[in-house]
Amino acid sequence: MKVFDWLKVFRWKNLAMMLFLILLFRYSIIIPYTMGNVVLSDFYFSLFLIVILLVSAAGYLINDIYDRQIDAINNGARVLIDKSPSVIRQTKVVYYFLNILSIFISMFICLRLDKLNIFTIVASAILFLWLYAIRLKKILIVGNFVIALLSALSIISVAMFEQEVKVILAAYVLAGFAFLTTLLREFIKDVEDIEGDRRFGVISLPIVIGVEKSKYYGYALLLCILVPLCYITKILWTKQFLWAVSFNFFVLIIPYLFIAFLLMKAKSKDDYSQLSWYNKVLMVLGILSLSLIYFI
Repeated sequence: MKVFDWLKVFRWKNLAMMLFLILLFRYSIIIPYTMGNVVLSDFYFSLFLIVILLVSAAGYLINDIYDRQIDAINNGARVLIDKSPSVIRQTKVVYYFLNILSIFISMFICLRLDKLNIFTIVASAILFLWLYAIRLKKILIVGNFVIALLSALSIISVAMFEQEVKVILAAYVLAGFAFLTTLLREFIKDVEDIEGDRRFGVISLPIVIGVEKSKYYGYALLLCILVPLCYITKILWTKQFLWAVSFNFFVLIIPYLFIAFLLMKAKSKDDYSQLSWYNKVLMVLGILSLSLIYFI
């Protein structure tokens, strides 16, 4: 495959978003709260960031390897890995290389900093991404939960290097938001991919109870996102952080209410693709907002 084909397989836009969010977390929360006295120095942080990106890229890769037939139905011309044995072999070699490299780099970091519990997280992420590709994504809700949890752990694992309580608490707040928005994204994706999933034995909520009934699950997730956002906005109002109140209200709360409206009206695959894109944008804006709030 050509370089641009590899970038598409690695979902470079998703990786770029992850890179931005973790950098934002470090420089708006970790550095200010630790007064720069970090355990994870810039050198080790850069290495660990590479580990997160390698593991994520490998996860996308193995998922595409096992999803070729489903993608042929769901995505048509946008199938990223063809059926050629040579291409599949090449892709598997790259997959193993990325994971082995991430294991060696993470082991080096964790041994040097005496943080072997974080190495366990990295190894578990690799294992569960493989299990997701071959089995877990076909189990009702379980696959979605695994992906959402791994998304949250990418933030928590960076914070676990530090000892500052406020950093850990901030990480859990941001990770909770990432977890819920990822669950919402995975649900929307399940509706988008319902045709191919049904044909190849994937048991998703839209398949089990129907698209319209499964929307109530989407509404519940939106409610779980909106309630904490409204609570945080209320606290900001009492502290007279009016700019943060305005940001949360106009950039997050109203748009999430709009997503609920679009979900209610959604009928076609294009409608759900649009919803997925909106959700990704709001995920970035939400973590940006929470990071700036902690910074002040």
